[in-house]
Amino acid sequence: MKKNFILLPIIILLAAGCHPQPPTQSASPLNPATSQTGTAQPQDTRTTTKGLALYPDNLINSLPTEAIPVKYLIEHRSALNGKTIQVKGIVADTIFGTDAQPSIIIADSNAANRDKNYDLRIGLNETDQNYTIGQTVVVKGVIDGSRVSVFMRKVY
Repeated sequence: MKKNFILLPIIILLAAGCHPQPPTQSASPLNPATSQTGTAQPQDTRTTTKGLALYPDNLINSLPTEAIPVKYLIEHRSALNGKTIQVKGIVADTIFGTDAQPSIIIADSNAANRDKNYDLRIGLNETDQNYTIGQTVVVKGVIDGSRVSVFMRKVY
């Protein structure tokens, strides 16, 4: 019975003349005048201004061999995507004892007026919760970086 329930809306759409079509380069996901009927378009992250999109995202010539500052990581996040590196910073916040993954937030400074877009969240395992706010740390981890965001998973 479930199969009929799923197929019924598709049959109705096809009977009404709506036929899925492949996406086109000129179609806009937000402008119905340029989109094709029945075609869903993904958001183009190359044109977004959200997250870190307005911050530098530079290339690198070689992987760092020493611990790098948080700002360097943020400004090279796409180039470091998937790489294992060390980053040095000050623990600005901790996330322990919630339903979220245990994490620390590190920055180059713990000043209240710092640009928090230059903070780095580092995911930890359940037993690694020996961090205090204000502590200087060097953490080794794998980077998940893109044009709009960056995250590090600590390597044990």
